[in-house]
Amino acid sequence: MISALKAVTALIFASIIIYAIYQYKNFHFIETYKYSSSFSQFISLKGTDEYVISELKTAEKFDDHWVKKIHNTGIVVARVDAEISMVASFKYYVKLGELKYTIENDTLVFNVPNLYLSKPVAYDSSTVQRKCDADGLATCKDTLDKLITGATGKLEVKGNLAMTNMYEKSAKALADNFNSFAKNNNKEVFYKNIAVIFANEPSQSRRMFNYNKSFCGNEPCALEIPIGNGRFLTIQ
Repeated sequence: MISALKAVTALIFASIIIYAIYQYKNFHFIETYKYSSSFSQFISLKGTDEYVISELKTAEKFDDHWVKKIHNTGIVVARVDAEISMVASFKYYVKLGELKYTIENDTLVFNVPNLYLSKPVAYDSSTVQRKCDADGLATCKDTLDKLITGATGKLEVKGNLAMTNMYEKSAKALADNFNSFAKNNNKEVFYKNIAVIFANEPSQSRRMFNYNKSFCGNEPCALEIPIGNGRFLTIQ
């Protein structure tokens, strides 16, 4: 009888302990509160004179490979083969404040002092891919970080080298955009052609684009009479 009572008591005691443990696990003595905030403050607000007229997108790849060996032996203690790739966007612009134009007979001539590369060169961070293989005492992180950090300077060099191929597209874009602006303001009758000249182009050229059949616009004038100094009397 006593043994049975002890067994029942032990069972009850064990049940109480199990229940207490269960309650303990589901009871939080420490509550965690998380706070987050953001703050911004104007440092400066400036107007800029950057009229982007062409954009070049390229797939870029940079790599770095190095090996460390024990002096005078072929024993490799560290080796890294790292590579990053991304889609870069090279934007080229002119400054509206620098543009000059003249009227030469039936042609509006834009003289552009400089075509600029927008800096720093932008790249789409969502396209960045990293590949790395390391042995020995080497790790990938430092090498990949250096590749990312150095990409900005390398992209700038590539952008400047590619500028030679951007003058044609930039000239067409400038002429097209001005012609659209003129048409929206009913000013297209003042020229037949638009010429664009970049002063900083290595082999300077005069690019000509035709937009109007006459000074009257897309439809020819009934009569065009030159009256000197590049002026014309037109009858529609």
